[in-house]
Amino acid sequence: MTQLDVGSRNPAKLIAMFKQGLATDLFSKVAETIGVSEGQLAGRTGIPVSTLTRRKRSGKLSQHESERLYRVIHVFNRAVEVLGSDMAAKNWITNPVKALDWSTPLAYLETEIGTKEVEAVLGRIEHGVFS
Repeated sequence: MTQLDVGSRNPAKLIAMFKQGLATDLFSKVAETIGVSEGQLAGRTGIPVSTLTRRKRSGKLSQHESERLYRVIHVFNRAVEVLGSDMAAKNWITNPVKALDWSTPLAYLETEIGTKEVEAVLGRIEHGVFS
């Protein structure tokens, strides 16, 4: 199983990394790993494609963009843990889920409250509650 790695799980270090900006290479890796285009991932993280293009020239995302990308990374890694494989996590995060009103988990990651709901669904799956 491959998990996406940002370099730390320590909250203080993550905050510092977000303030510096995550690398745009990581953005590309996340899109490839979950099987969506960079444009699709940009839309789900609220980053206009033109902004992403500019960020690629500098090599870094902004703090807020980094935090939004981390939501996707965190939930994907959690899905790998719960579902047992990259492929299962990839399929789950990009396909409609009944418990999310037939939206994809990836679409729910656009907001913090949506992210919490996706994490709750993963928790129910982990504990064998039909979701």
